[in-house]
Amino acid sequence: MRIRKVVRALFDNLEEMTAEDIASSEILKKLLSDNLPSCIKRAHALGYTYASVFEINASESYLEIHKSQWIPALETIISWSSDENVQDYEKCAELAKLIKEIKGEKKIGTKKPSKNKNSGKTGVQSD
Repeated sequence: MRIRKVVRALFDNLEEMTAEDIASSEILKKLLSDNLPSCIKRAHALGYTYASVFEINASESYLEIHKSQWIPALETIISWSSDENVQDYEKCAELAKLIKEIKGEKKIGTKKPSKNKNSGKTGVQSD
């Protein structure tokens, strides 16, 4: 996988911004919509716990999303992409596929079914 340079987001008067200002920013929404899926896909492929989305104001501080929030974040982007003003259903399909890949990870501690040598029936492996 090739090395990816982290995007830099520059905010004017960051100290004065409220959470509502940030949440309602169409520029930030576009930045997240464009970059978040590839960041999550890369982090997932490399087995990372966090996906780095962008650097804030060249400060060496990054917006990172924990693995537990990847699916909700992707679902939010799907809702933005399926909005009647956007209607990017191809992107929605790609995001749904990525969600399925993330959900398809093997759970730690689960046992695979195996053939029981004595009866030929499928069962659970015993340790």
